[in-house]
Amino acid sequence: MKNNLMKKFFKFMILALCIVLLSGTIFPIVNYAEEQNGLVIVKYQDKDGNTIADDSIIEGNVGDEYEVTRKNIEGYKAYGVTPRNVKGTYTQESIEVIFVYQKIKSEEVVVKYVDESGYYIRRDKTITGYSGDTYETESEEVDGYKVIKTNGKEKGEIEQEGKEITYTYKVYDKNAKKTEWTTAKTLTTIAIIVVILIVVFVVIAKIEKKNKVADSEDISNDNEE
Repeated sequence: MKNNLMKKFFKFMILALCIVLLSGTIFPIVNYAEEQNGLVIVKYQDKDGNTIADDSIIEGNVGDEYEVTRKNIEGYKAYGVTPRNVKGTYTQESIEVIFVYQKIKSEEVVVKYVDESGYYIRRDKTITGYSGDTYETESEEVDGYKVIKTNGKEKGEIEQEGKEITYTYKVYDKNAKKTEWTTAKTLTTIAIIVVILIVVFVVIAKIEKKNKVADSEDISNDNEE
C-alpha cells in the first residue's frame, strides 16, 4: 500500500515537471523585472544647451507606448522643431527627449530724468533684454542739476512686465543750466539780429541812392541857369 502511494507520488512529480518544462518551451517565462526598466527622460534646454528646468522622468513596461508633451516655462518659448521621439515605445535602454527653448524678449526697462516738477531734463534711456537678464542703471550728469531722489531699482533682473526707474533732479546753479532750449533761443536771437541788420542796410542804401539822385538834379538846374 505504502509502495503504491510512493509510486503514484513520483509519477505525479514527473508529470508536473514535464508540464513545467513544456510550458516554458511553448510560453516563455516573462521577466517582469525587465518590463519595469523602460525609462523616458525629458530634458528642457535653451538653444545653447543649458538646462533651464529640472528633467522629467516617466517609466513603464518595455514594449508599452509612451507620449510626452512640451511644457510651458516662464520666460521662454519653443525653439526649433518638435523632437521626433516625443512618442514611441519603452525600451530596455533609457530614451532621452530634449525640448529646446529660447528666451522671450521682455518689456523694456525705461530710465527717466526729471526735475522736481516732473519735467524732463534729459531724454529717456531704454534698456532691452530677455527675462532673467541683469541690468544696471545710474544717474546722468546734467549741468546745473543734482540728483535728489531715485524711484525704482537701479539694478536687478529684467522682467516680462517691464520696469521704470526715475531720477529726480534739483536745480543748484541757474547760471550753469544748459539745455537744448537755451541753444535754440540763442540761434533765434542771432537770426533776428542778422535780419534787422540786413533791413537797416537796405534802408540806408535806398536813402543814399535817393540823395544822390536829388543832388544830381540840383546840379543840372544850376547849370541851366
